[in-house]
Amino acid sequence: QMNIGFICNLECKHCHVDAGPLRREVMSRETLSTCIDIIKHYKFPTVDLTGGAPELLPDLGWFISEIAGSVERIIVRSNLTLLIMKKYEPLLETFVKYKVNIVSSLPDVTEQRTNKQRGKMVFEKSIKALQLLNSLGYAQPDKDLQLDLVHNPVGAYLPGPQPAIEQQYKERLKKEHGINFDNLYVITNMPVSR
Repeated sequence: QMNIGFICNLECKHCHVDAGPLRREVMSRETLSTCIDIIKHYKFPTVDLTGGAPELLPDLGWFISEIAGSVERIIVRSNLTLLIMKKYEPLLETFVKYKVNIVSSLPDVTEQRTNKQRGKMVFEKSIKALQLLNSLGYAQPDKDLQLDLVHNPVGAYLPGPQPAIEQQYKERLKKEHGINFDNLYVITNMPVSR
């Protein structure tokens, strides 16, 4: 797993790296080049890219294209909200071309709870991004493009059982928004930064 930067368009309450719009730290191309050499040398099967928002790394598309032939799986942990912007269309093309597995936090299937954790309009933007990803072939039976979601509720309590929550997500997102996804991961946020 590579944490490639602290810059993010969101400022989620649970962020373990204190990422946000005021942060500017991202990996340089020089550091990324060193990482490419290490990945190729050690033949890691999976490279998992996180941030901040990985999409805000100017060299993300280049980096993915450089490591794609050397790893079996590339994961990008996206907050989804940037993907609906026209500016990121080339990055979406890169994701599809190299079969990048997108993993995204969607704290809840309700607008109120998601926005409470992640900010105003995040739920609406996330739904639009998920619909866009589905239209590109993500989480479609005849495609090899994996889309996974993460349920990470805010609060000093543990989430419920993963299979039951996944079923609820699948039913509600399909019925209310026409959205498909592959897997739901249930995690507990660790308030180690904010």
